[in-house]
Amino acid sequence: MPPEPAPPGSLIQIDGIPHMVVNTESVAVIISQVMKTLGRGGEAILYSAGFEIGQGAHSMVARIYSPQTPEEGLDWFGRHFRGLGHFDLRSRSLDADRGKVILTLDRSFETQYRDARKEGRGCHYVRGLIAGFVSALLDQPDAVASLSLLEPALLAVASGPQLLEQIERTVQMYEAGDKAAAVDAFLQAACGKTYRTAVERALPGAMEQAVVDADTFFGVELPSIGEWTFSREDAARIKQPVLAVLGADSDADWPGFGEGHRLLLEWFPQARPFVLRRAAHLLQVQNPRDMAQGLAAFFEGN
Repeated sequence: MPPEPAPPGSLIQIDGIPHMVVNTESVAVIISQVMKTLGRGGEAILYSAGFEIGQGAHSMVARIYSPQTPEEGLDWFGRHFRGLGHFDLRSRSLDADRGKVILTLDRSFETQYRDARKEGRGCHYVRGLIAGFVSALLDQPDAVASLSLLEPALLAVASGPQLLEQIERTVQMYEAGDKAAAVDAFLQAACGKTYRTAVERALPGAMEQAVVDADTFFGVELPSIGEWTFSREDAARIKQPVLAVLGADSDADWPGFGEGHRLLLEWFPQARPFVLRRAAHLLQVQNPRDMAQGLAAFFEGN
């Protein structure tokens, strides 16, 4: 007879590595609380958490089961998480050469729990879990055909300290409890003093939602951006075609956008510059038609 399952909270050894046993009900309660506390911002948090765990699951599957093919790795992934009560992997279709995977799941614990409590459908954690596992499973840098850089804010430019000083003031507003003022000040610093007109025209209600999600942005996303770095050495590893986009009016809001654009063209000799007219840092919000056409032309040729 198979051994009795270990009770939640206990530690078990798998291939000499300790794991804590948790039940899906406990995870579901955590997910519910994240969504209740953070609102829509919780979706990204749950997806990111699932993604990281999914990548770790790939390492675990490779270490314990030693699958010989991606298909076999997916099978072990499905068996493992079915045993944990996360979902049933009903069918799979995998084209490793094209980096394409289609999975059909039954009985996702996350969806079942939220449906049962009438909290609406949601499967953000499980989606992240699958994406993390599959990305590690395929791990094919060559599967990326091209890269589009829509005005990344590279802070290692001459005007970097100027923007950092403005951002620090917005953080102080947030910490003082004025979320609306903090959100407004940050968007003015990044997108210009007239950003609100474009945002409210394209996305009605977006400002109210941004204030609701301020805790996620200032508490999670902004600190993560501060920890991120990208160097000339990182850029040298990327050989794919690159589209470097700059808003024609962005420099008027922060000179660092133009400085960063020129730096990207230096770091990526293969980059194609694209200056989007009638737009600043909000790019596709301010001029969606020309942005879409520019991207489409680039993708068609690459």
